[in-house]
Amino acid sequence: MPITKIRNILSSKQIPNKYRCRVKVVDYMPRKFENFTRPYCTICKKTFDKVKDHEPVCVRCEASGNKIKYAFLFSLLVEDDGKHFLPIIIFEIGKLWKFGTKHYYIDKEKVIGGSKTTLCGNYFDVCIERYKTKQGIRQKVFDTRLI
Repeated sequence: MPITKIRNILSSKQIPNKYRCRVKVVDYMPRKFENFTRPYCTICKKTFDKVKDHEPVCVRCEASGNKIKYAFLFSLLVEDDGKHFLPIIIFEIGKLWKFGTKHYYIDKEKVIGGSKTTLCGNYFDVCIERYKTKQGIRQKVFDTRLI
């Protein structure tokens, strides 16, 4: 798949579509690295807010225990060499997430390994899926690796 500039993604009328870009991370949300995970209900297929010092229980269906997994859920603002920006979403349920040579995985609600400094400043190839939701057009990442 050829590398596509962010400017071309933003101007494309083909939605949904998939692209490959070479970008660097310039910002991320949430601000606290430890908030990159959220409880995920395997019954409702939704995330919900953590309650500190409590076993997670789904607020919709009251599922708990092995019905609850943790998901990486955070946003990145990326920039290409043309100085164009694109917000993208990272959403992975109960998986190892590889960002370059650093590996991140979920152990309960905590992200193990890596640091915030790994996230920003390095160029990497990213596959982006652009799609529509009720709230508007979104972009999410898949098959990402640092170069």
